[in-house]
Amino acid sequence: MERTATMANQTQNVAEPIHQPLQPAAPFWLAPWQFAVHALVGTSIFAIIAAVAVALELAVHKLQSYGIGRVIIFGLKAGEYSVFGVDLFLFGVFLWRTANRTIKKL
Repeated sequence: MERTATMANQTQNVAEPIHQPLQPAAPFWLAPWQFAVHALVGTSIFAIIAAVAVALELAVHKLQSYGIGRVIIFGLKAGEYSVFGVDLFLFGVFLWRTANRTIKKL
């Protein structure tokens, strides 16, 4: 349905606003599925980085058996614990944020 508006000796067609249908809601299973996928990928990344920390631990033990100096061993152990600690902390933050995002989508 169109209306005609006259403004300052000019005729202009004014169309009625078109109502667009709303987007269909996402399926109920989508948010939990996305959480499961993100959790699986995040856990895999955590495991890979934790494996590096374990490999570093094994290397430190091997180096200790060769009589490597205490300062170097201390530095390697500090690096090992730092890698694992940061990995664990970031994994927790990742899961917390992913869980919050999932709860908001439900």
